[in-house]
Amino acid sequence: MAPSRKNHCAVLILLVIMASGGFHAEMASIGVYACQPRRPSGRFPVVCLPIVYDWPCHQICIEESSDNTGGYCDNFKCICCYNPHL
Repeated sequence: MAPSRKNHCAVLILLVIMASGGFHAEMASIGVYACQPRRPSGRFPVVCLPIVYDWPCHQICIEESSDNTGGYCDNFKCICCYNPHL
């Protein structure tokens, strides 16, 4: 019995999801070490999806407070990096 097109599509979708998850995990690990201390944004209006909303999250965090130095999506929340010494 030959593999069907549905099987090929399912495998392709699974590979794309796995690759994007690995990319997000890598970006989050970079952000975690570069972003201490951090706090959740109080103004981000939607669920924060990595890659899609990282830049808007970053912009909102900067606009939200002069202490904030940027932001990124983590666990579907917009997390702001801030400098407590400002």
